[in-house]
Amino acid sequence: MVVVGWGDGFRCRLSLPLGEKGSRHAPGGYRSRKEWHAKSRRLHVLEDRLQAARAHWQAGTVHVVRGGKRLLATRHHLDAAGLTEEQWRTRWRAERRFLQADGESGKRYGNETLRVTPDGEVSPRLPAPLAHLANAPHGRYVLAAAGT
Repeated sequence: MVVVGWGDGFRCRLSLPLGEKGSRHAPGGYRSRKEWHAKSRRLHVLEDRLQAARAHWQAGTVHVVRGGKRLLATRHHLDAAGLTEEQWRTRWRAERRFLQADGESGKRYGNETLRVTPDGEVSPRLPAPLAHLANAPHGRYVLAAAGT
C-alpha cells in the first residue's frame, strides 16, 4: 500500500505562521489557532488510520462487517435501539441477504461486476483468485437461479 503525497497540504499549512497570505501556487497559513488545532488533530487521526491500515495489510487481515456498521453498532446498544436480540438477529439476516451493485451507463446490462440480463440471468465477475471456478467466459459465474 503506497500513499504518496497525502497530508502534504496539511503539513505545509501547519508549518506556516497563522494568517500568512498564500500565493497563486501555494496556500497560506490557517486563519486561526482553532482552525490550526483542528487540522493538526485531523492530520494525526489520518496518520494513525494509515498506520493501522498498513499494519493490517502487511498482516494479511481483512475487516468485513456483514450487514453493515450501523447494524453492528445497534447490536452493541440493543436497549437504546429498543430491540431484543432476536429482533436484531432477524434484521441482520435480512441485511446479509441483500446485495447491491449500482449501474454504470454504457455497460452491458448495467454493471461489469454484477450483471442481470433481461431474462433474469445473474452473473457476478469473480475475483482473480477464484477465476478458475468460473462457468462462463471472462471470469464470470452464472448463477443457477434467476434474479429480479
